[in-house]
Amino acid sequence: MRLNRGGGFSLIELLVVIAIIAILSAILFPVFVRAKEAAKKIACLSNMKQLGMATMMYTDDHDGFLPMGSNRTVPRTDPLHLWTGQIFPYVANRQHVSCPSQPGKYGETWDERAEMTIGYSDATSYDPISGCDENDPNRSGCEGFTTPASVRKMDRPSEIALFTDTPGGPVTSKYRGYIFSPYNGPDDP
Repeated sequence: MRLNRGGGFSLIELLVVIAIIAILSAILFPVFVRAKEAAKKIACLSNMKQLGMATMMYTDDHDGFLPMGSNRTVPRTDPLHLWTGQIFPYVANRQHVSCPSQPGKYGETWDERAEMTIGYSDATSYDPISGCDENDPNRSGCEGFTTPASVRKMDRPSEIALFTDTPGGPVTSKYRGYIFSPYNGPDDP
């Protein structure tokens, strides 16, 4: 006598299929996580490229002068006080100042600038040793804040870093150069 099983499958077969799916998931999940992080890094590089192109368009429109890190001629509450406000007419999306792998966002005002995860080094790298102290009446080391730099006066402008990916976090009134100084704060916010 033959039993008719119909179109179904046994419990053992179901468990084997579930086990195979679980094993494949365990193998592939870390690969997907790494791929997602790699995609975020590529998006961050793309954001910095967009900011670089916007800065060069700004520079072309302003007789070879780069935007100031902080425009002291307008109030701190004015978006044009920060370098971002100066180049945003050339950028389609304000989220270009944040890297996708960081929780930061665009800081509209001076007090919100710590949220940004891409830093503009024109504001800080002129004096890499002592940094820029806003409380110093002479503003020593703050040339990037108070004087726009001319690309035409630079010996090798293509070798100067304008933007860098930085961890967002608390900002004090003492600024240090991104590239040359170890005083940028912790690597892991």
